[in-house]
Amino acid sequence: MKCPQCGTENPAGAEFCSECAEPLAAPVKALEPEPKAEPDAAAQPASRKANLTGLLVLIIIILAVALIFVQFKPKSGTSGMAGMDGMTNPHAEGGMDMANPHAEGDTGSVKEGTANPHGEGATGSMEQLKARIDDARGKLTKDPLDVAALQTLYEIYSMVGMQSKLTPYFESALAELGKRKFASSEEMRMTASKLSSAATMAGDAEGAIKAIKVYQQKYPEDISANLMIANTYYDLKKPADAIKWYDTYLAKATPEKGGEDYWYARVDRAAMYLEQPKDAKLTDPVGMAVAELEAVTAAKPDIWNGWFNLGVAYAKAGSKDKAREVFKRAQKDAPDKFAKWRVDTEIAKLEGREPPAPPSNPHGEADVGGMTTM
Repeated sequence: MKCPQCGTENPAGAEFCSECAEPLAAPVKALEPEPKAEPDAAAQPASRKANLTGLLVLIIIILAVALIFVQFKPKSGTSGMAGMDGMTNPHAEGGMDMANPHAEGDTGSVKEGTANPHGEGATGSMEQLKARIDDARGKLTKDPLDVAALQTLYEIYSMVGMQSKLTPYFESALAELGKRKFASSEEMRMTASKLSSAATMAGDAEGAIKAIKVYQQKYPEDISANLMIANTYYDLKKPADAIKWYDTYLAKATPEKGGEDYWYARVDRAAMYLEQPKDAKLTDPVGMAVAELEAVTAAKPDIWNGWFNLGVAYAKAGSKDKAREVFKRAQKDAPDKFAKWRVDTEIAKLEGREPPAPPSNPHGEADVGGMTTM
């Protein structure tokens, strides 16, 4: 199939051009009755029918999901990098789940000829999809920092696994973010926030970090950006990078100016000490974590995370009695049932018992480890 945009020849049945990612809007025709096969080619018609049926199913599913994004697309101002606007959230959330919220059951059960759930034919829907892509590209040509247009491309290309096609658009947006003259640091921070949100919703945490770093390089005095970068590396489970940025933040932060962010940064940095690999350059990461968490809990005994992580640090240091004592305090002060379950699990580990079953909290799924993101 030849691409109408760039002329590249693509394999039969391709929905997007392998060169420019343009949708290949070939009309979907009804399957004609199969000719009687010659004895030496009996398997060929059955294989062709299976391929065409699979293609039809794939097109219908992709178009249905695409139309759902038109209806339910998040607003461009929604902060996927939660807290960039106010720089208060100690942990940036991961990428948005791009799954179809209305997809139920086995998609393989979609039959040939199934109608589009939004009442439009497959060909018309493909034309709408192409129109959305063309519109987004046109807007980005005029303004590389049109985050709503960039988000549209993220949504569409993510559905078909062609995120790499987004790289030039995102790189152009980053370049424009760095060179554009904004009226104020606040305006640039809001723009960087929206750009990082678009990247996060597509699962591109590294891209989100790049956007924040462009802002941070322009306004290094805004140390809250350092904290956002550190927290994002924390969530990516990259201890060395997280510690580096926590150090940068804490070198200038104070309890008076940073408030609870300052104390949580110290707790989270200590948690990253505990996650250091064995070949890390730190000579005694567990000892450093213990010292830091003892200092935090002494100064701010109301921070539950500090007690929980201190118990984990004591356990890793081999001080089981101290760990048990601290865990009992954390158990008593646990802010919710999930926090209590985490403590109960650590105590069970210390005592060599089977850990308790987790509570039935739909949002309580997390990696306990030595890290806490609450």
